Amino acid sequence: MDDDIDDGDQTYAINISTSATDVNYNGRSASVNGTNVDDDQAGITVSDNSIETSEDETTATFSVTLDSEPVSDVIIAITSSDSEAAESTISDSQLTFASANWNSAQQVTVTGVDDHLIDGDQNYTITLSVNNGDTNYQTLGDITIDATNTDNDVAALLVSKTTLQTSEDGGSDNFDIRLSAQPESDVTVTINGLDASEGSLSNSSLTFTPGNWNTSQTLTVTGVNDEIADGNIDYTLTATASSSYTPFDGINAEDIDVINLDNNTAGISVSPTDINLNEGENATFSISLNSQPTSDVTIPLSSSNENEVTISTGSVTFSPTDWASKTITVTAINDQIDDGDHSYTITTSDASGSEPNYSGMTVDNINVNITDIHSAGVTTSVVSGNTTEAGGTATFTVVLESKPTADVEITATSDDATEGQVTSNTLTFTPANWDTPQTVTITGQDDNIDDGNQNY
Repeated sequence: MDDDIDDGDQTYAINISTSATDVNYNGRSASVNGTNVDDDQAGITVSDNSIETSEDETTATFSVTLDSEPVSDVIIAITSSDSEAAESTISDSQLTFASANWNSAQQVTVTGVDDHLIDGDQNYTITLSVNNGDTNYQTLGDITIDATNTDNDVAALLVSKTTLQTSEDGGSDNFDIRLSAQPESDVTVTINGLDASEGSLSNSSLTFTPGNWNTSQTLTVTGVNDEIADGNIDYTLTATASSSYTPFDGINAEDIDVINLDNNTAGISVSPTDINLNEGENATFSISLNSQPTSDVTIPLSSSNENEVTISTGSVTFSPTDWASKTITVTAINDQIDDGDHSYTITTSDASGSEPNYSGMTVDNINVNITDIHSAGVTTSVVSGNTTEAGGTATFTVVLESKPTADVEITATSDDATEGQVTSNTLTFTPANWDTPQTVTITGQDDNIDDGNQNY
């Protein structure tokens, strides 16, 4: 009979006895000695003698069964050379086999542990030892399983975002940085590539320690306003690590692309574009750029009639360092002529220069409306006195009220030549002497009549 127990070869006797009516055979006996040769041997079978896990927390399993039925419970202790469970955890610390389940496989699961250290693949052993139970099993030696936990840690700088957008209105964006694994010493991360004319950085370097390596640190990039209509500007930030811990020293993070949105538009403003003046008055208008030029911008100016309207300068120039609004004075010439109201134009030529945003840009002209303050007329002075029949004279002056465009002749005549006569009766005013009074002399005439004082 097979009893599945490692109990050695067992001897026994087969006893033969008779019962018969024959007195010669009745009550006789004999025996046969027998041996049942044992085919069972105490032993432990393990399904695998080597396993592999990984720091990605993958698992491996092995199963354990007994080779023979124990006569008392067999307790197998499971221990690991990785005593602090730094590389793996084991689902069971011991297995118990009894006579009822000795040949049922019991499964043990080993799970890899992620230690966050760049320590390479780690080898360890799992030992199965019988520490209680059947005597045949207690004499068995330990069983060792070779195990490897594959490392998944590499030195890297992890950034949360690789594309940022800021604006010249002060708009900002941020990103986080942390280490991929625990370093053995401090790691300093330096940010390079900042275009200071387009952005500012909340911090140019960060320090990670063995204690805070996996705590993300935030950096903020804020747009800078440069006043130039230079369009949206791209630049690239790089993060570089330095450390006495070799795996991290000199490594770079993925590049971080930043775009700073422009808030400037090239343009030329003129204000005002309509000016009203009386002759002899002046006024101003201004020309300004809407954005800072990258090189000189010149705008030529001219008057459509310099005899009527003059300007204080023939051109204005804006430079990258002096692009403030330029003020130009317009003067309405007092021509002294009664020529009526007129309108003229201050012509602004297209902007010139090598600045691509402004070269060739059209500029608004300025309309100048001039009100004439003169009227054609002749002014005479009060007569200086009375003439007398004894030849006494009197005078008055004549002058024009506005400048003539051609010679003006004025003839003075007396309505009673018997009482008084004009000595020089024709006055000529030219555009050159129109405002110089000319004198008319009247001489009294003797009519030899006692006719009293006469008005004429």
